[in-house]
Amino acid sequence: MRAHSPASPLRRLALALAFTTATLTSAVALAGDVKFGADTLEVDDAGALTEAGASAAISELRQTAGDNSWDLHVWVKFDKKTPQTPIYIEFHEMVDDKPQLVWRNEDQTFQGGTTAALTMRLEGVGGFKADTSYEVKVLIAPKGKDKLVAKGELKLLPPEEAAEPEPEPEPEPEPEAEESAPPEDAADEAPPEVEPKKGCSIGDTTGEGALALALVLLVAGTRRRARASS
Repeated sequence: MRAHSPASPLRRLALALAFTTATLTSAVALAGDVKFGADTLEVDDAGALTEAGASAAISELRQTAGDNSWDLHVWVKFDKKTPQTPIYIEFHEMVDDKPQLVWRNEDQTFQGGTTAALTMRLEGVGGFKADTSYEVKVLIAPKGKDKLVAKGELKLLPPEEAAEPEPEPEPEPEPEAEESAPPEDAADEAPPEVEPKKGCSIGDTTGEGALALALVLLVAGTRRRARASS
């Protein structure tokens, strides 16, 4: 019959306590919350997010146009009132299924309380890439040792593509002026007759004019013959 070591129950108890402590510590550490915004998230006088601030929270951040960077606003809620401490924001990228630290931002402006608001710029030259998701961890060190208080996920997006300007419509050609045709009635009408003025015509060839001229010539001829015979 195998004898039991008196240390075995103590060892099992120690392992159980260690597991329980780790579980409780993890639960407490993640009791906080973190939100991201493209602009500063609206808060009330106590520093809590308003309804508008909560609605403006994002999980994807668009790159600044014309610049290889992302301007990020972070709001953090602690699980309890926290004394003055540095706040660290870590960005981890999954590489070969393992988290790899890309950048660690340090903020020394926190004076204590239950919430904090931070602003930072994520630079492409610092290792950030578009179309990439990052695990974001929020840590504090009130006693000189890092403590995880919240974490979230943020995806960085490329800038929006500029819309191509629509081509201006070509001006429509002006209609050519049509030649006005004369009225059909006017084309068929004959030009008006001009009535000759009385007393001005010397070429009247009507019957009465010819008879009068003949009488004048006859009288003149008779007078010349009478003068010649006398």
